[in-house]
Amino acid sequence: MNSRIIQPPSSSLFVEFEEYLKLNKTLTMFLATLSGDLTVETLFSLIGIDIENRFKTGKPVDLQEYHSLLPVGEHARLDGVCADSIGNFVSTHCPVREVLGPLPALFGKYRFMNEIARGGNGVVYEVEDTELKRRIAIKVLFRNCRTLSNEAKIMSQLDHPNICSIYDAGEFHHRTFVAMQLIQGPSLTEFCRTPAVLSCQQVVEVMVKALDVVGKCHSMGIVHLDLKPANILMSGQEPVIIDFGLARTSGIAQNVMQALGSPSYMAPELFANELYTPATMCDLFSMGVIFYELLTGKRPFTGLGEGQNHVFPPRRPRDHRNEIPDELERICLRAISESPSQRYQSAQDFQSELLYWLQSSGGHSSVRTSLAISVDPPSRVIEKKSQLKYWVITWFLLLLVLIVNLIGLVF
Repeated sequence: MNSRIIQPPSSSLFVEFEEYLKLNKTLTMFLATLSGDLTVETLFSLIGIDIENRFKTGKPVDLQEYHSLLPVGEHARLDGVCADSIGNFVSTHCPVREVLGPLPALFGKYRFMNEIARGGNGVVYEVEDTELKRRIAIKVLFRNCRTLSNEAKIMSQLDHPNICSIYDAGEFHHRTFVAMQLIQGPSLTEFCRTPAVLSCQQVVEVMVKALDVVGKCHSMGIVHLDLKPANILMSGQEPVIIDFGLARTSGIAQNVMQALGSPSYMAPELFANELYTPATMCDLFSMGVIFYELLTGKRPFTGLGEGQNHVFPPRRPRDHRNEIPDELERICLRAISESPSQRYQSAQDFQSELLYWLQSSGGHSSVRTSLAISVDPPSRVIEKKSQLKYWVITWFLLLLVLIVNLIGLVF
């Protein structure tokens, strides 16, 4: 989930722009009417209002349209502005939330302290459990009760130190909620910056641990379907995956209108309505996009809006950050290949390649994992099996020749 950064327009400029949009005019046309320069923050606020208006009126959003309006180096912030504008639109215009009205200071045994984040299906608050005297997080739904009930059921099945723990779930005064572990650390979004915040080794260590969680979920028949940096929080050195609101039991992937994930992280086959891809492949593609973003501070795909697809091939990671090792670039590009058959077929395969790089580069090869995998990548495992097969055949032939010679000596 994303915390809101776009504030409601308070100046005459923002009010004027909102009135301008009602005339079916565009942001570019509005900017042409202004004299003088705007600050970058003011420009982003105008873009946020424009994106929110597009969602309100059912128009598609293409972030490329805003690139020409922004200074070089500021394009990476567009995705965050778009996500926050969507959240602002949902929280403002959701009729269920308007019916529910304000929340009480005391919610059963939970005392509200402050709002943490707001997303497409609910609001997360920091609360105090007045009975156990501890601070936890509560997610209160304002759209579809079934979604939150499904999230609580799925998260309660998962026992992994890198998955947010569930403490309670139910209804109070007709409000559906789930009480969960409070993660104090930042999301991975904070590490997806330019220049990159994390070293390549640190990125790989985070990815190895996160893929361990994804593999655990898949082994239990559960797919997340909304993996993105905002849904992975850092608790110390450990990534913790949250927000299973779209999760479901694994099977055939649904199309983009049914999955309702985050478009920049969704597998391309979802946009093409190809319904025969295993849903687990969608999670793995999302993890590949996260890997790319952590390495480079950029997203490989930025198009948003109904009917829009990713543009392949994406730019090479080394084009953004030339210190990225060739092997990591290869792993990253394979993870976000356009064809599902060219990608990693399991979290174990993806994780194994990263672990092998970590070991060969002198990193911490003892990173904790729960998956039953080898530290060798699949390609190297195949190579070793071929070598073993060669030596078995060689020794068999030598033994056969020896037996024939012995028989000749006897007779």
